[in-house]
Amino acid sequence: MFVPYIILFFLLIQNFGIGETTTFEELELQLLNSQIEILEGALKTCLDGKGFIGKRDIHLSLKSQTKVANTKLKQLQTELTNCYKWNKTIGLTSCEQDKTPPTCTCKCGCGDELQNLKTALLNKENEQLKAITSSLANLKHELLHQEWDKHIVYQFPNQRQVTNYIKPNWSLAGLTALTVCMQVKTVNLFGSLLSYSTTRNENEVQIYYFGTHRMYLVIGNSGISLSYPIYPNKLGDGDWHQLCVAWKSVGGLLTLYVDQNSTFHTTNHKTGYKISQNPGDMIFGQKHSMFSSGFVSGQGFISGSMTDVYIWDSYLTLSDIKKCPQSASLYSWGSGPKPLVYGDITTTYENACP
Repeated sequence: MFVPYIILFFLLIQNFGIGETTTFEELELQLLNSQIEILEGALKTCLDGKGFIGKRDIHLSLKSQTKVANTKLKQLQTELTNCYKWNKTIGLTSCEQDKTPPTCTCKCGCGDELQNLKTALLNKENEQLKAITSSLANLKHELLHQEWDKHIVYQFPNQRQVTNYIKPNWSLAGLTALTVCMQVKTVNLFGSLLSYSTTRNENEVQIYYFGTHRMYLVIGNSGISLSYPIYPNKLGDGDWHQLCVAWKSVGGLLTLYVDQNSTFHTTNHKTGYKISQNPGDMIFGQKHSMFSSGFVSGQGFISGSMTDVYIWDSYLTLSDIKKCPQSASLYSWGSGPKPLVYGDITTTYENACP
């Protein structure tokens, strides 16, 4: 029996759900696979029990699965159309064993059932797909622009999988100064907290845990180790700590603040530099390997939580740093489009800055 695509759309939402970790790419793949199942059923009606595709490789990446599904969908549509044409040529109620159709062996006596399938799958396809596309676009807009609680906390699992990351729709293009503050708690002081990559520089901006008393900061592919000697072991105690990194092009000033203490300060780091205007990609919890094409294995943030990320387009001094900022000049936690969450990251709600 044919199930209209628009009904499938609502079935997908009901059966699979659209939660915080469900992506539109996954929804698109689910929809494609449902369409494939319908066309497979239609072919089996027209064929002598043939036309089974075979199990798709579940180990393929999401992008590869979607590509394979799109290719298979087009192939099935072509095969079904050819089968309709063949039945019309030899007659829907007669069977000629001596003729071989172009792509399939047609079942004798398809009759009205075949015609109904043709009408449902071909004549109404464009209208139904347009309705689904419109519904998905509206849903995407609602999800991306919904309000999100500023007390939301993202918890990273105890495993260095490159599939675990958070993707905010934030850009640092063209900045000559910035300050990034965040609340972090962890028992593992190794891994990338923030990575911003552009088509010009793989590591345009990066903030990285690099041991019990060091952090690593990158500006414009130039890295420097930032030590915090007054906190030799404290950051890995599993409690919340505020980390802030401030940099400006004029004089190359670079400062690390830990819990509102200035723990590292230097000058002449990327003096006169301007962050690339090229398209950029910001990630929390992973280190880019190349722009928008994957992450470096084994360098993700694990066994910890992150919240209250704020970014200013200026260099903040110690007197400017607030324990509990409510807003920032560029990006503020809990406002604007909600970040996309991938992998096994979970969410909870906690006031990390009482």
